[in-house]
Formats: sequence, C-alpha cells, structure tokens
Amino acid sequence: MTSYRYPLGPVRSLNELFPAAKYANKSLNLKKYADVIQHYTKNSLVADRITGVEQIKVTQENGNYFVELIGTASQDSLKIFGDRHQAIFDAKNARKAIRGKRLMERFGVWNPMNHYSVNKNPADGTSKWTLFPPLGLNVIGQKGLLLLHYPPWAVLQAGTFENAMTMQRWGRMLTAAGVPDDEVDLYKTFIDVNPVAAPGSGESEYPNDYMPIMMASAFF
Repeated sequence: MTSYRYPLGPVRSLNELFPAAKYANKSLNLKKYADVIQHYTKNSLVADRITGVEQIKVTQENGNYFVELIGTASQDSLKIFGDRHQAIFDAKNARKAIRGKRLMERFGVWNPMNHYSVNKNPADGTSKWTLFPPLGLNVIGQKGLLLLHYPPWAVLQAGTFENAMTMQRWGRMLTAAGVPDDEVDLYKTFIDVNPVAAPGSGESEYPNDYMPIMMASAFF
C-alpha cells in the first residue's frame, strides 16, 4: 500500500470555498465539510484517471485540513496530484475568491436577490449564493480549460458537473469537433469568472444583471 498526506489549507478558508453539506442531495450522504472535501477529491481523482486510490481520509490538525490518499496507486502519481490539489486552494488561487466575497459584501452587492425567486425552476428555490471554485474537476490531467460565467446551483446539489446541461453540450461539441471519445473528459475543466454557485438561468437575466461578467474583477 502507498499513501500520500498533504495539507489542503486552513479550515476556516476551506469551509467557505467548499459548499456546506446541507446543500447536497441527501443521496450523497454528506454530513460535514470533511465529507464534502472527500467527495470532490474523489471526483477529481476519477477525472484525472488516477486508479488504485482505495481510501481518502480528510482530517483537521492545527487549524488545517489534511488529505491522505491511500491505495495501490504509485507514490509519484499521488504526490503530483496532492501537490497540485494543495496549490489550487492556496492564497494565490482559490482563496482569492474569499477576498472577492468580502469586497462584495462591503459594497452591499453580495446576492442582492436574496429570498427572491430568480427563475421558474422549483428545485432552485430562491436566490442563494455560495463560493464554489471548480471542485471535483481535473487537477493534473486536463488538456483544455473552458471559461464560463458562474456554476449553477444544481451542480452543488448533485455534487458533480457531469449532469449540468453546459457540460453535456460541451461534450457533444467536443465530439462533433473530432475529439476522440476517450479524451473528451480531459477537456472538461471549467473556470468560472464568477466562482459563485447560484440558481442557473436567472442571475444574469435581469435588466440590471446582478451577476455581470465585470463582477469577476473582485475575484481575480
């Protein structure tokens, strides 16, 4: 058996970057933030086609979350994945989103439609925003990146981008463009200019546009 353990980042910060377990569909059986981190880490390992990881442990130590990957995968592959995974959530990358949220809160523009319905989808309910960087996607194996507006709330509920209409349409476009079927998944890393999960087809369709592209300047 091989293992690789690495610090993912401060508990306080990652509890803002990963969605609360209560938002996920009950079928996922996520109870706490550690479960959520474990879930999306597993999704990323699958996306990167790293096999042989039999156990993912997420623990807290000295105010930080630690991830331990255990299994029969090579030590090198676990280290490469873990080091990049950690870098994604450092202060120069995903944690910038927290600073952006604070800035928007200070100016009173964080989720201005709170408690109001923004579309006709009953599953979305009223408008709610939470930080949501590209969780569960490729960490090391991607061949391309797709720049998008913001992740829909349904992704957070399902715990995966796979069932999102945008992901499905993108997959069909890649196939039509000649990308081999066995490589399509390597082009499915999304980067949202607004890393904020919110009800889909609703936040950017008002006359005043409550989630404009220019809002991204708060996060980058």
